[in-house]
Amino acid sequence: MANIPSPSPFFLLLHSWIN
Repeated sequence: MANIPSPSPFFLLLHSWIN
């Protein structure tokens, strides 16, 4: 689950949603 080399904004949003 680490195919994205750069921290995408969507990923950050998802992380916030999960937390």
